[in-house]
Amino acid sequence: MFMINIFLSVKRLFDSEFIAPFVRRNCAALAGLLLCSSSFSQNCNLICNGNFDSTAIATSVSLVNFVPCWNTTASDGMFEVWGTGFNGVPSYNGIQHIELNANVQSTLYQDFSVSSGIILNIGFAHRGRAGVDTMEVSIGPIGGPYTSLGRWGDGNTAWGYYTTTHIPSTTGPYRIQFKSVYSSGGNIAIGNFLDAVSVKAVTTFTMANNTICSGATLSLTANGTSPTYSWTGPNGFTSTLQNPTIPNATQAASGFYFLTLGSGCLSSTSVTVVGTTTLAIYNVTGSQSITCVTPSVDLAAVSNNPNLNFYWTSNTFTANTTT
Repeated sequence: MFMINIFLSVKRLFDSEFIAPFVRRNCAALAGLLLCSSSFSQNCNLICNGNFDSTAIATSVSLVNFVPCWNTTASDGMFEVWGTGFNGVPSYNGIQHIELNANVQSTLYQDFSVSSGIILNIGFAHRGRAGVDTMEVSIGPIGGPYTSLGRWGDGNTAWGYYTTTHIPSTTGPYRIQFKSVYSSGGNIAIGNFLDAVSVKAVTTFTMANNTICSGATLSLTANGTSPTYSWTGPNGFTSTLQNPTIPNATQAASGFYFLTLGSGCLSSTSVTVVGTTTLAIYNVTGSQSITCVTPSVDLAAVSNNPNLNFYWTSNTFTANTTT
């Protein structure tokens, strides 16, 4: 007969974390510390009236000299707006779309503000009218030089939706342009439907080096450039720095942090900071012994806190269940 004395450690881990939507997290437990890296991508539209729906203009088709947010190079200053379903052509999105060729071949454009180095995600829908029509999309600082993002040709039986990216080289006012290049049939007053235009700025902010223990430094980082940064958070935290830190972080620093960007990207959202990790270790000894007659013993941990995680360890086994 032989005897093994039971000597166990029960580790209790408190994690006061709340997970916000769209927050990507990677965590690992190491030596009783919770190591996490979190990031959030903010994707906000820098232009307005991309669906051409801000003002209900057309139930069928209308020639107008004003469309909110947009400008035209047409010599007569006219826009041609189509209501969805007119002449068998549904809008790609919303209740209206626009035709680049109103009375003459032209370029439709909109101005907005950007910061250098930020990633722009650009999307748009294009469709031919009488056949296959072609348009060119370009972008750049107002007055140029403009960078061609490409040419797109589509027939008149379905919309094509496209996305592309661009990184501005300068900070300031920018322009995106949609130019009629070719109209099927050769009629300069017919061709190139456009809808669902978006120019979205993508900025990611992260928590870095955040081993969340009392006394550690909590780091917040905004990847990308913006004219202004405005951070707010728990315990009265505010900062206008791009990459603020909180030295000697305590439990009071746990919660939601909000970042508002400039450059026309005025929406706010939140990232979650994992709360201070509290680790309690209990050494448990008992009178029971494992013998040939009693080859096993039952161990149980009881708590009314559903947020607790239990870790059992000994010189012969580990477990992460309550029993």
